[in-house]
Amino acid sequence: MSKHGGFTLIELLIVMAIAGLLFAGLLQSLVVSGEVHGQLSKRDRILADVESVALGLSTDLARAGFLSSDPAAVTWLAQNWSASSYPTIEVDAGSAFDDLTIRWGAVDSECPCDAEETHTVDGQTRCIRKVEYFVSDGGLQRDLDEADAVTVLPYTVEAFKVFFGDRDGNWSDQMPADAADLSAVGVYLRVRTPYDSDAGCGTYPSSEALAAFGSAADLGIPEETYSNCSNLLRMERVVSVGLANLQRY
Repeated sequence: MSKHGGFTLIELLIVMAIAGLLFAGLLQSLVVSGEVHGQLSKRDRILADVESVALGLSTDLARAGFLSSDPAAVTWLAQNWSASSYPTIEVDAGSAFDDLTIRWGAVDSECPCDAEETHTVDGQTRCIRKVEYFVSDGGLQRDLDEADAVTVLPYTVEAFKVFFGDRDGNWSDQMPADAADLSAVGVYLRVRTPYDSDAGCGTYPSSEALAAFGSAADLGIPEETYSNCSNLLRMERVVSVGLANLQRY
């Protein structure tokens, strides 16, 4: 036993070595935790962007064919809606990307200077507004009232397809021949973006995403299977809106 208190040099070196190992382990744990948090934060931002576009699509689809709360304006717009403006929901179909056009009527302050059609009747401005969604250079674009198109999703769009529901609850990639049978519209959206892990493999659209609507073939959505998804994230979202506004006819 040492006659003096305290630690020997060897004991101090051992303690320092153990402390160094513990500190290195803690530091590594913090680094890994930070990386995981960064991935989750990025995923949350991407999800928020996709949800924001889904909300905008839902809002635009819900007002398809809306004419006005003013009975006189409803009558006038219904009688004077130009042939070029029908149908109120119009789709130019493509293999993976559809062009979606939505039109509705507006009155007075709701009418912008660049509305598709504008008329003045009995001192009141009445117009037809239009919004288009389409894919260009890999991004989803939104063009409101003939203004410059705006990119609403900064990620690569792999699919943007529109499908239709009838009053019997059936879904198809074809709009019903009789507009009065159209009861709902759905949109399938899938995007991919660089990511710090592999989260994009598998077959799309997934059966879970389309569970309430039918098969991809019935809805006109091409199926794709991805086995090489290194450092990629894929997200898919389905928007469906019931068209309760009878004015659209």
